[in-house]
Amino acid sequence: MKVNFRGLHRPVSVVLNKRGFSEAVVRDQIPMTDNGLIRYLPSHTSPLQWYKLLNNKVFFWVTRDRLLRLLNAGAYRLKEHDVLEAEARPLFKMSRKKIWLCSINSGCTKPFPHPRDEKTFFRIGGYPYAQWKKREGVQSEQ
Repeated sequence: MKVNFRGLHRPVSVVLNKRGFSEAVVRDQIPMTDNGLIRYLPSHTSPLQWYKLLNNKVFFWVTRDRLLRLLNAGAYRLKEHDVLEAEARPLFKMSRKKIWLCSINSGCTKPFPHPRDEKTFFRIGGYPYAQWKKREGVQSEQ
């Protein structure tokens, strides 16, 4: 049976097969729950709408530390992972108008959900980096 999770929560990882291509896996959404979303989504956005928004995006971790935290999380620690590494500059040049940035893990509501809505995502030019950097006490990486 084929299930389309495009607008739904993915309780399990989904294997994608297409003739002539290697198998790919779209990760589950175990760290996100309806109850967590209901607590921190605005009243005009349902969990279903949030899943649909996220499931139409591709996500990247921008630091090795954040990637390793995900890969070492309890649900994924013992699983095999293929990690694709991409140089950011050419990717930005090629896709700048399609890129959105987000300061939270928008697909996680555990252990503590953060408020979120469609304004959680920013275009590169509109991302409030200085404000986020000050709030989080981020050191500039060199």
